[in-house]
Amino acid sequence: MLRSRLLKKSLSFGVFLSLTFATRASLAQETSQAAKLDTLVEGQKSIIKKLDQIQDEVVYVDPLADKKIGVEFNPAYLLLGSADEQLILSGGFSLFQADRGAELAFPIFFRNANKNDLTTLTIDSHYRRFLGRHQNGFYLSGSARYKYAHGREDTDQIPFFDFSQPGEKITLHKFGVGFGIGYRNFSRNRIYWGTSLTVGRYFTGTDKVLADDDIFGGKSYLDIEFLKFGIAF
Repeated sequence: MLRSRLLKKSLSFGVFLSLTFATRASLAQETSQAAKLDTLVEGQKSIIKKLDQIQDEVVYVDPLADKKIGVEFNPAYLLLGSADEQLILSGGFSLFQADRGAELAFPIFFRNANKNDLTTLTIDSHYRRFLGRHQNGFYLSGSARYKYAHGREDTDQIPFFDFSQPGEKITLHKFGVGFGIGYRNFSRNRIYWGTSLTVGRYFTGTDKVLADDDIFGGKSYLDIEFLKFGIAF
């Protein structure tokens, strides 16, 4: 009887010791895993911090950093005009230094069509605000325009006119404003390219229309530019 009791107590004590060691081993393992997880999290935080530091140290190379002006020309209009026995010149210049988030541009357009006795000259002043952090990419613009036009009056706009006779030669001076959107791509070798769309309205010189000139009745204008190249200095 005594032996049986001693055996039961020995077995109970053995089970207790086994459970105690197993619990301690499990706790030690969980503590080790938690420490490893904390180390991994700290390592990730350190990597993210280093990446942020690298990103802050990266400096954007601005191709216009030391450039003040740009001169532009559109060869497409010259080719188009020569094919139609006209002289068409499209160019201009820009100022980059006044505002490093914007551009002051002065497009100039000249057209001479001898067969229609038509000569026009437009000079625009554009303020272009770039949508990004630098003078590159897309921009929005506001502009003012002066237009000189000399030619024959469009007889289609004159009631009861004898269309067999050419219109009278007149000269118009127009002033207007416009708004638009465009894109500029500046390269590090000083060459840049741009395209734009401008819609505007004249407020003076709209009472008459010249033949083969305005397509909107002399009151509104639409400018679309492609393949306009420039060089920055």
